[in-house]
Amino acid sequence: DGTNPMIDPVEMNDGIFIYRIYEDFLYPNAANYMEKLVEEVFQKTKSGKNFLYKNLGEQPWNLQTSRHPQQRQHQLLDPRPHLHAIILDFTGISHVDITSLQHLADIRQQLDNYANSKVNWHFVGLANPWIKRALLAHGFGSSNDVNRTFATANTNSVVIPILDTNYPLFHVDVDEAYQTALADLAKRQNIDSSLLTVS
Repeated sequence: DGTNPMIDPVEMNDGIFIYRIYEDFLYPNAANYMEKLVEEVFQKTKSGKNFLYKNLGEQPWNLQTSRHPQQRQHQLLDPRPHLHAIILDFTGISHVDITSLQHLADIRQQLDNYANSKVNWHFVGLANPWIKRALLAHGFGSSNDVNRTFATANTNSVVIPILDTNYPLFHVDVDEAYQTALADLAKRQNIDSSLLTVS
């Protein structure tokens, strides 16, 4: 696959997932991509909700928790991070269809429910303007609480943005998307910690 076998990938432990899609994002393969993404997210993060039910009869049938009270208590002490952001690298994508975009929107809703907060979806390498328009039509690309960090081009004395600053979740490269997600994570943690100290 062209990668260096001597380099071991380092797993980040901050609730930010970077996912590259190598083929067009169409309905035959969208479910496969998203199933793997959701499976990885569930494995590497903990839920934003504390599912402590008095008895198993109160628990929803599709919620995967332990049947034993000691193990359910252990779930509260889970060291895994909460889900914060998904970065999708669309550099290799030239086509999307309406079914795959609806599937993406459904997965966004599922992960927002799992995280018990809004998960930011960052997109990288949107070469086709129609893909960007389709993502915007499905509610992707902007967030009210994201840090307004964007790439700029410096030409002597004028600094201008490379991408439209109205959509801070569309990025030129993965590094910029990751730095923006980290800045937003730090901002959210400061807000959360200040709320905890005031109470």
